[in-house]
Amino acid sequence: MDLGSLNSKRFGRSDLASAVLVFAALAIAGCGAGSQQAGMQAIPKVKAVPVRLAQVAVQVPVVGTVTPSETSDVAAGTSGLVMEYPAGEGEFVHQGDTIASLETTSLEIEIEKAKALARQKEQMHRELQRGYRPEEIAGAKARMLAAAADHERAYARHKRLEGIGKRALSAVSAEQYEEARFDWERTRQAHAAAKADYEMMSGGHRAEQIAAAKAAMDAQVQEVRRLEDDLKKRSVSSPFDG
Repeated sequence: MDLGSLNSKRFGRSDLASAVLVFAALAIAGCGAGSQQAGMQAIPKVKAVPVRLAQVAVQVPVVGTVTPSETSDVAAGTSGLVMEYPAGEGEFVHQGDTIASLETTSLEIEIEKAKALARQKEQMHRELQRGYRPEEIAGAKARMLAAAADHERAYARHKRLEGIGKRALSAVSAEQYEEARFDWERTRQAHAAAKADYEMMSGGHRAEQIAAAKAAMDAQVQEVRRLEDDLKKRSVSSPFDG
């Protein structure tokens, strides 16, 4: 074999190996630069926010059968038309929450009437306890004195016509005499009534009147409570949380 051709082949292989190493180095450098550039592009933007403490709800999907720990049959205390279901099906409610309501419009009207009547009876009882005011007693006295004056005038006229009739029957007609007698009787009764009113006001109300007024007031208050209790029965509440 020719030595010159052998050396030529040897140098050719060495040059080829060197070239491969150079290209490999360049490729690695290129990949490194590309990876570095891709890494820089992949860095996301960061936004700083204040840290706060909170509870994070953890949801775990499971499969199974839910069995209630407590059950209860609930119903209204009276019959009526159901108007509202405040809690929806499957919604969590607390003990005492309303879960159904019956119609209450007519009952609420009755309660308001009963309360108004109770206030009226209470006012009457208070007035009886306080007694009559001084100006009321003074007015009763004035009416009594005026009735007495009318009675005296009517009595005097009746007696005068009676005397004239006895002396001369033709001087006084029967109609005039009867009118005078009627006026005298009317004023007598009016004076008696005015005198009784004045004496009653001066002495105050009797104890039995005050007691009767208080009994009527208490009875009306109980009626209001009965109606309000009936109103409570027209709603259904949850007996426990769930």
